[in-house]
Amino acid sequence: MTDKGFPRFGEFTDPLACRFAVLASLLEEAGLPHRVLGLGESRHFFVRGGGEREKKTQAENRVPKTVLVAHYDRSEGSPGANDNSAAVFILIEAAKKLIREKEENWLIIFTDHEEVPGGGSLEDQGSLALARFLAEKGFASSDFFIFDCCGTGDTLIVSTTADRLLKEKEGSGSDRIRRALARERERIFETARKLFLDSVLLAPTPFSDDPGFLRSGLAAQTITCLPSAEAADLARALKRRPELLDCLVLGQAEKKSGLSFFPPVWKRINSPKDSARYLTPEHFAQVEKFALALCGG
Repeated sequence: MTDKGFPRFGEFTDPLACRFAVLASLLEEAGLPHRVLGLGESRHFFVRGGGEREKKTQAENRVPKTVLVAHYDRSEGSPGANDNSAAVFILIEAAKKLIREKEENWLIIFTDHEEVPGGGSLEDQGSLALARFLAEKGFASSDFFIFDCCGTGDTLIVSTTADRLLKEKEGSGSDRIRRALARERERIFETARKLFLDSVLLAPTPFSDDPGFLRSGLAAQTITCLPSAEAADLARALKRRPELLDCLVLGQAEKKSGLSFFPPVWKRINSPKDSARYLTPEHFAQVEKFALALCGG
C-alpha cells in the first residue's frame, strides 16, 4: 500500500517519524476539532463533532453515547502499519464523515502508550490513567469500542479477552462491567446485521487498551480484523483445545511450540514485519462503515 490510499501514511509509519506531530497536523489539515489531553507521559487526542458555538460551550462537557478508541503509538523498531496506523487513518476518515453528516453523540480518542516496553506493566499503559480520568468525568454510561490491528483481513474479530480478565472477579463493580460489555457486544452484532456483515467472530485476542480501561472500571470492547482463513483456523483450534485460550490471553501462544493456530497477522505485530505490504486496503471501507454505523452515521 502507498500513500495513494491514505495521504501521509508513509510518513506516519516512517521509522523516524514523530507520530504525535504527524497526527496533530493530519487532524489540523482535515479540519477536525480536537484537543490534546496530557496525562503523565501520555498525550491523547480527543476528536469530536459539534458546531463552533457548541464546541465552545456544551460539546467539551457532554458525555457521548459512543467513544471510538485507537492507539497511535507503536512498538520500537516496528513501522506499526497494522498496529495501529491503519485504524488511526480509518477513524480519521470516519470523523470527517460524521462531522459532515452533523452527527454529534460521539467521541474519538487516539491514545498514547498502549504499547508497554519489555519489562513494563499495566501500570505503565496510557489507557489506565486515561480511563480513570474519563470515569471521573462521568463516562461510565458511554460505550467504548477499541479499534486495534484493523488493517489486514476481511473478518471482524470481537475480542473476548475481557471475559478471561473478569473470570475470577466478583462484586458489583465487576457485574456492572460485564453488563456494559454485553451491551457493547449487542450493539456490535446489531450494527453488523444492519450492514449485512456476515464475517464477524467472537474470539480471544492479544491485549489492546482494554486492560487499562477494565482496571479503571470502564468496559471497553476491542475489535480487530483477521483474514477469513486465519480467523477460521483460530476458531477451530480453540474449539478443539479450549486450554489454548489462556495461552493466547496471557501472551504465551507464540512462544509455546506446536501452537501453530496463532494467526500470522498477529505474529507480525510489534516487529519490523508489521509493514504496509501486508495491509489489505480493499477492506478499509468496511471497517470505516462499521465505525460510522456505531456512531449513528
